[in-house]
Formats: sequence, C-alpha cells, structure tokens
Amino acid sequence: MADALQQRLSTALVWLGDAIAFLSRTAWPLVDLLIRIWIGKSALVLSVLISPTDDGRPHGGGSYRFPDLSLGSTALLSQVYWLAAISLIFGLATRVGAAVLLALTSASHIRVAALDLNLFWMALLAYYVLLGADRLSLDRLLSQGLKKSPRCAGGALITLLDATRPALTAIYLLALRVALIVDAAAGGRHMATTTPEIHAWLPGGARRRDFRNEGVALALLIGSGLATRATALLAVVDDRLPQDDGR
Repeated sequence: MADALQQRLSTALVWLGDAIAFLSRTAWPLVDLLIRIWIGKSALVLSVLISPTDDGRPHGGGSYRFPDLSLGSTALLSQVYWLAAISLIFGLATRVGAAVLLALTSASHIRVAALDLNLFWMALLAYYVLLGADRLSLDRLLSQGLKKSPRCAGGALITLLDATRPALTAIYLLALRVALIVDAAAGGRHMATTTPEIHAWLPGGARRRDFRNEGVALALLIGSGLATRATALLAVVDDRLPQDDGR
C-alpha cells in the first residue's frame, strides 16, 4: 500500500514537473512579451506626460507629480523614457533599456513618490537587466546571426551572457525570495521602530499588516525554497483575505 502511494506521488510530481516545463517553453515567451509591452506602454505614457508644452509646462502637470527640472532637462528625460520604452517593448538592447528604466524608476521612488507600483516595476526590470528578453524579441532574433558571425565581437558577449544565464537566474530568484521574506515577515508592530526610509522600500501590505504566525511560516518556506510555487500561491491568497486588525 505504501509503495503504491509512493509510486502515485512520484508519478504526480513527474507530471507536474513536465507540465511546468511545457508552460515555460510555450506560455512564458508570450507572458514575457506582455510584461514588456505593459511596462513599455506605461513608460511611453510617462514620456508624454513629462514632455513640455509650448509654454514650458509638462503635459500632465495637473495630474502627475514631477521632479523640479529645467525645460531642457525635462525634454531630455522625456526622450530617454521614450527610447528605453521602445527598447523594452521590441526587445532590442533590452538590458540597456531595462537598466535605464530601472534607474529612472528608482529615482522616481526616492525623489517623487514611494509607490508599490515602483517596487513591482523594479523587481521586473531587474529581471530584464540580468537576463534580457525571451524568444519573442529582436535581441534573440539578432543574436542567432551574431553568434555565427566570426567577424562580430558581439558574438562573444552574447555567448558569455548565455553561459552566465543560469547563475544570474539563481541570483535573481534568491534576491527576490529575500525581498518576499521581508514582505511576509515585516509586520506593523515590529516595523514601528524603523525609519520612514525603510518603510518606503516595503510594499504597502507589509506596512499595514500585523506580524502573524502564518506570515512567519510563509517567510520561512519561501526563504528555504521549500514548495516555493505552492507557498507563493498561498501567500497571494493570504494577502487577498480580509485582515483582522485586532481591534
């Protein structure tokens, strides 16, 4: 009986692993493209809002907070946003475009407004800085020809980036898990003694949520990488549930 149960469990785990691998090959490139389009579209909107009008004021001056910049700096910033957004959407020099947007988003988070959306963008953009775009991108299309060209020095760089991709993926996922640990374990009572600067780098849910036993358990499971997908799903469901503030 025990052997039969173990065999069924082993078969189910193998099937689950195959399903995840299949989705990674087929669905992820499309998801990757949609994420790039979403971030790039928002960056294009920002470039329009920041761009100055004929009288020197930003187009979105009444609806968006802007840093205090000169007219020339504002126009330049608008162009930088536009170029980085196009780079990300089409997947052309993706790492460069993502690095520019990551720097601009970090600066906006510090100097303009500390928003949860900025933190989400930074997590996604850090992925593209380290790993680049997936198959549905101009980078991947051009890299095949560049790697085969003996006269192109960029082929060696592309080969190096491909070779370091597994290590960079591991580093990124570890950093992301550490960030999720902080979010799951940082409760309102325990974070009360920290500075506003630290609070600005925590999602709003972590700042509002009391430190609960399930938060500790989720943090430990995510940190150890044990049943990570199931634990992450539980964390999402737990964050969606109404929270008891203890009053």
